[in-house]
Amino acid sequence: MFKILIADKDLIRAQQIAEGLGRCGFNAAAVKETTGSLKKFIKRHEPDALLLIHSFSEKKILSIIDQARKSGLSIILVAKKDDCVKRLISVLVDGVLEVSSFDNFCQAYGSFLEEKLSILKHEISGKRGISYGMFYADIEKNAIYYGKKRLELTPTEFRIFLVLIMAKGEVVSKTEMLKQIWGIPILNTNTLSVHIQRLRKQLAQLTRKYRIETVRGKGYRLTKI
Repeated sequence: MFKILIADKDLIRAQQIAEGLGRCGFNAAAVKETTGSLKKFIKRHEPDALLLIHSFSEKKILSIIDQARKSGLSIILVAKKDDCVKRLISVLVDGVLEVSSFDNFCQAYGSFLEEKLSILKHEISGKRGISYGMFYADIEKNAIYYGKKRLELTPTEFRIFLVLIMAKGEVVSKTEMLKQIWGIPILNTNTLSVHIQRLRKQLAQLTRKYRIETVRGKGYRLTKI
């Protein structure tokens, strides 16, 4: 569960956004726009990211970004689609989320935030690995994460899932997968099918957003539903 801090000129709206994100599975809280309160909140709650609503003056936004950066926070700027976001600001933040309204963006853009923050977390960690959507394969630890959650995989399951992540949504043939996992392309494909079924079962318990798809006559791919 990601901890998100919402900074908005309108504290009531920020609290409403925090409540909405809470319903979407985030640990979210609002903070008044003053730099002092921002610094105290960051120190007390150690959030993963700052959700900065584009409601302040340019000078104030730059001040908030500077404070968040000093605290090591990822920053997502939320702006209305018709707002003019200065290039300097867009370059200084980790991502810009354009919304039609600040009032209902929680439900509509929760998936975007979860995926973006997951990718940022792994990029910042400096680990050597590969990302695809919400998944991150840590090559050094032989571990695969969905967001913050580590999958419980056997060494063989890890290698199979790694191949699927490396393909980034493209189809991997059974022959190629057998060759990469076991070094030979002639192993009984039933062995591969058993491992795929185990991975599908764990994936279904973890999320409904992704699945391992069988492409008839071609192979497998990891797809976003």
